[in-house]
Amino acid sequence: MTCEFEYLMHLLGAAATGTTPQPPKKPICWERIFALAKEQHIVPLIALACQRSDALGCPADLLQQQTKTLLSRVLSERVRRGFMVDILSKMEQAGIRSYMVKGAVAARNYAAPEYRISSDTDICIDPAQEEEACRWLHNYGFSVTPRWRNGHHSVARYPRMGALEVHIRLYDEIAQDVWFKAIPESTLLAEPLQDIVTSDGIFHTLGPTDHLIFMALHMIKHFISSGMSLRMMMDVALHFIKNKDSLDTDRFWSVIESLHYTPLMRGILWATITYCGLSAEDFPGLAPCPQEHIQRILSDIEEGGWLGHNDMEQRAQSGLDYNRELMLRQLSPWRYRIYLFKWRHGLSLRTFFPKREQLLPRYPWLQRHKWLLPAAWFHRLIFHGRTAIKKESKVDNAATSPRLELFRSLEML
Repeated sequence: MTCEFEYLMHLLGAAATGTTPQPPKKPICWERIFALAKEQHIVPLIALACQRSDALGCPADLLQQQTKTLLSRVLSERVRRGFMVDILSKMEQAGIRSYMVKGAVAARNYAAPEYRISSDTDICIDPAQEEEACRWLHNYGFSVTPRWRNGHHSVARYPRMGALEVHIRLYDEIAQDVWFKAIPESTLLAEPLQDIVTSDGIFHTLGPTDHLIFMALHMIKHFISSGMSLRMMMDVALHFIKNKDSLDTDRFWSVIESLHYTPLMRGILWATITYCGLSAEDFPGLAPCPQEHIQRILSDIEEGGWLGHNDMEQRAQSGLDYNRELMLRQLSPWRYRIYLFKWRHGLSLRTFFPKREQLLPRYPWLQRHKWLLPAAWFHRLIFHGRTAIKKESKVDNAATSPRLELFRSLEML
């Protein structure tokens, strides 16, 4: 972990908690600080922290460059959240009940919620109402991309308002089948929904412990699949702190322990304590953690960037190999291959025959000539299909990578 990444975490902690950051103790490159902030999608929060003190040494011209569009982004986020809350209210009036997770719910725990900017809104609905919800959103003006067969959410986009992900379940098929097979759903979702009252209206969300479990497992899912982010870590830590008096921490740690994620979860929370300035007293049930675990987790985040995008192909392969090792402990090799074939069938359809809306950035002529969609599929198959097949076939090859070794060192395997 570089000194810039370490100081970035200090600035993030200050922005999240509304405190004044301290000047860096080591020489740092401020251009690198903001480059890392951009990778982690936290530029507004880091700029906000830098504005709170003139003693940090941040060059004025660099800070001005970072903040010149900040106000408009913050106002746009405020408008977007209000729009989405209004949409959920209208859907409920039409008989389609939903609850919101992550994103705007997590942002409420920040000292300046509007600076925790999201690109989408996640809601969960009754699977029986999926078709009705997608139809309602389409009629309202959203462009709706239905979920693929093995997926767990559709995506609805509205001009200038971002995406609304409509989940029929909180976890995708691989997570349910491989990770959570031994845990009853009643353990993961045991609390009644909460009503959140805002100036824009009322929306529903998970109970505090259910939401903590969901956000933690969602973060860990990304960590395994390709990589997590500093913002995910802060979301979980702040939710823990803001709700500590109403959390069933015994249930939380029991779920994490049963999935063999305790060393990872401890490392994440201790990272926010060590580098973001949070207090260990705010995390009931948190046991000590080796410094080596913290360093390896943070180095993985810095090297990978936002959700591992700096090295997505290699990291995605590590996630597939992790799933493979877990599944082979539960299934015989031939049953594993049958399961994977069935699962990949849906993946292949999505990979090779995406919706027209997904192809518009690469094939803008589809906007006017919808009838040419098969031609776009053919072109994409010829020039990109071989790569896609290669990526899918890699799942059958056992691999030893630095990330798999990281998983083993954290006792996840």
